[in-house]
Amino acid sequence: MSPANKIITPEPATNEQLGLAADHEDGVLVVGATRIDDAGANAGTAYAFLRQPDGTWLFDQEIRPASLAGGESYGTTIEVASNDVGAHLVAIGAPEQGDGAVYLWSYNGSVWSLLGSALTGPVDASYFGGALDVEHSTGDTFTVVIGAPDDGNSVDGGPGVVTLLTVDATAGTVDPLATIDGTDSSVSTTEPLGTSHAGFGAIVSLSGDTLAVGAYLN
Repeated sequence: MSPANKIITPEPATNEQLGLAADHEDGVLVVGATRIDDAGANAGTAYAFLRQPDGTWLFDQEIRPASLAGGESYGTTIEVASNDVGAHLVAIGAPEQGDGAVYLWSYNGSVWSLLGSALTGPVDASYFGGALDVEHSTGDTFTVVIGAPDDGNSVDGGPGVVTLLTVDATAGTVDPLATIDGTDSSVSTTEPLGTSHAGFGAIVSLSGDTLAVGAYLN
């Protein structure tokens, strides 16, 4: 194992919450700093680092959409995945942007590109992007899983919703794959979630054809 690196931002600040979320794969590391104020108080940002031949990590660039505003906590959740030829897809959550949002970025080894505008959840979904997972499917295609653990369908909060998308990192296309509501009868649980706040989607983990979803308030 290579010597540990201390990752810091290019412009360190007090209470930036750097490292609240981070993920890496195949030589690319993305770290969130949810309290950076460059786009407004607590707007948040994310920084990309690239692994060097000696095992150290070198700052590459800040990856932040121009549309960010204060209070959105961009960088709360981060997931990085790569394909067989080193192209990367990065999902970054801003769950406090309205009812929540997720931004998708592609990296081709030299250029970072924002894929379209912010993704938002189903009607009445809230804290969308509070959990993320990204898995390479085939070629330039990835599967993105997004949790919205409070869907807001009842006074005390709904059970939660999970959204699955198919993303082509090269073409920049995003297509719906499935939406799983916590009240769906096909959801396998030891106890019915019902319509109350169950936190369904607070944690999501995809491996092959198996998706695990946490409902920590059930």
